[in-house]
Amino acid sequence: MPDYRKALFGAAVLAPEDFDDDGVLDLVVGAPAFGGGLGRIDVLSDTNFDLLRTFEGRTRGDAFGSILSAARDFNGDGKLDFIVGAPLGHRRTTPSGCVRVISGADFRILRSSYGQESMGLFGESAVGIDDLDGDGRPDPLVGAPSQSHGEIVDAGHVHVVSGKTGVLLRSWTGEVNGEFYGPALVADLTWTLTALKTSRWARPRSRWATTCRSPAACA
Repeated sequence: MPDYRKALFGAAVLAPEDFDDDGVLDLVVGAPAFGGGLGRIDVLSDTNFDLLRTFEGRTRGDAFGSILSAARDFNGDGKLDFIVGAPLGHRRTTPSGCVRVISGADFRILRSSYGQESMGLFGESAVGIDDLDGDGRPDPLVGAPSQSHGEIVDAGHVHVVSGKTGVLLRSWTGEVNGEFYGPALVADLTWTLTALKTSRWARPRSRWATTCRSPAACA
């Protein structure tokens, strides 16, 4: 049995899909401090809480499982896939942050995307949005609230990455030092995209930052 002491088990919880086909949505639970900060997610049956599958971060300190987001059907198989954030995820030796899109059908990792800056906290927030680049696949919207912008330190960024290729499609950025733009993201059913200017580190300058009423308006 894994040792969940000090693992922050339940820091993120999601019920995206019926993985075991018993008619009940199952749970995905994040434990970002598991293994000394390696991070872990458990997929649990909502009927009897049997462990269906588990994933762990790749490097100690990744904080894998800090956020979970019900995304979209990224690979067109009819099952909802989900996004897992690791805001200190390592690309080689650099903690640039990472998000992974995981298949709701067979738990394959469909896509991994990494931040552009060490300690930028790419993956502190994420949500699936509509198809922004016209390739027929939904795209992830990802926050990096500690990413700097030129000489603006901790400005914060929000990035749209392709759900098909993982390449960067579009970015927005904070405007002043310490703005920490993008630690919370919302996409509602009318595709209103909102990046909230607030954070666990700093007082927000204003309540709302970027609002787009459609994917085309964000292009």
